[in-house]
Amino acid sequence: MESGELLTSEVIAKRLGTSHVGMEKLLEACVGLNFLRVEKKGNKGLYGNTTLANLYLAKSSVKSQYYYMQLHSEVIYPCLQYLTDAVREGKSQIKSIYGPSAKDFFDALYSSEERMQKYFWALQNTWNMFGREVMTAFDLSHFQLICDLGGGGVLVVESILNDDRSGPLEAHFNSIKLLLNTDGKIRTLSEHNELFSTAGFKKVQAKKGRFYGTVLGRK
Repeated sequence: MESGELLTSEVIAKRLGTSHVGMEKLLEACVGLNFLRVEKKGNKGLYGNTTLANLYLAKSSVKSQYYYMQLHSEVIYPCLQYLTDAVREGKSQIKSIYGPSAKDFFDALYSSEERMQKYFWALQNTWNMFGREVMTAFDLSHFQLICDLGGGGVLVVESILNDDRSGPLEAHFNSIKLLLNTDGKIRTLSEHNELFSTAGFKKVQAKKGRFYGTVLGRK
């Protein structure tokens, strides 16, 4: 709740145009998830954000993950209904997910200005959380220019599987998302080394972060 004030379930339901019964159950569940706190005043409950919600769910927070979660809610999670077909066929389900005219994931994602903007906002949310960790993983001071076009060095930022492929869980989940949408996959560090070496990079370094791994290849 962006307003920051404590509100009753009746007021929240009225403002959002929902039933009081349904909203009250949702609010109670959010309290259990530590997204909301509740204070009793007489026989009524007053609901407000927890510190966790203010930090990661409020759009006004510098660490907000609002658009990242919106992307998963509206785009990524609905794709999972096609997981059975993706596993059976071993390939992406782009046309089933986005329609027969969709060429690839990004073609579908960039199909409207609104969708594209939401995607970039989601990327910004992720960068706000992990950007400093990524950019300080290695000494990049000798690179005078950093861009998306490659060159003398390439920096890859993505989840990295353990060499025995036992985890981490988020890497496996990302691999499933890639299967559904792009025919891609998440790699182990050994596979990254092989990929970089094949492309002519002589020195490869890697570090695992809290969520993403960072791989730096230099020629």
